[in-house]
Amino acid sequence: MTLREYISNPMGKGASATGDATALKEQYQNESRDLGLSGHGIVDCYNVSKRQIVFHFKLPSKSGQKYDSNLHYDIVIAMDINDVKKAKSILDCEMKVFSNCPSFIYTYANLFIRKKMIIPWLEAHYNAATRRTVASRSNPYDVINYERSLYITALRIETQYGSTKPLDLVNQATQILEANLKHLVQTQDVASANFRSAKTAYQQSQATPATPAPSPRQKANVKEGVATTKATKGTAKTRTTKTTKRTSKI
Repeated sequence: MTLREYISNPMGKGASATGDATALKEQYQNESRDLGLSGHGIVDCYNVSKRQIVFHFKLPSKSGQKYDSNLHYDIVIAMDINDVKKAKSILDCEMKVFSNCPSFIYTYANLFIRKKMIIPWLEAHYNAATRRTVASRSNPYDVINYERSLYITALRIETQYGSTKPLDLVNQATQILEANLKHLVQTQDVASANFRSAKTAYQQSQATPATPAPSPRQKANVKEGVATTKATKGTAKTRTTKTTKRTSKI
């Protein structure tokens, strides 16, 4: 599958999008536009070991932003560099993908693995359960449809690189080794753990009672250096001397 095919109709030729699919497509298009306007829509382009052109996008976690603004998912799209050199547009190059976004993992990851559409050197970033378990509930008919992380990434690539000549892209892409790029991409388990950790930290911070603000009188006493500690019941009273006739005269 090419980027152009996925953007136009991921279900393939002859298949018509349902009303729900069309609504999702419009929603993701709006999200992609908003990411671009906010400055969070930048896709990195790499020349990996002079064998592949790879796009890496860090998609902000939609549900995790309130916990930590740095929470994100990694979406990677790879193309053979020889195909890119021959193509008129990168949108027409065959692609392999990777995404550690839950919406992709639990609906499409296993299907893409079986169809040999997952980037081989990132397949191990999925845990064993994902690699062996078919999504029989979320995708019983093995249909490739519009998926948020992958579709938004495809749109961002089209916006940022769609008009760039493929040869120029090959020459301008950042050189990187495959092993080094692998370290920039979170595994499924690491992305999940980061989300849980941020959520727990946020909930704990919300549960901690706030220190009450000092009253105006307390603020004034502190400013004047006056102690505000109250005497406790256990504090002994000061004994006074009994008045005598002599002391009265004095």
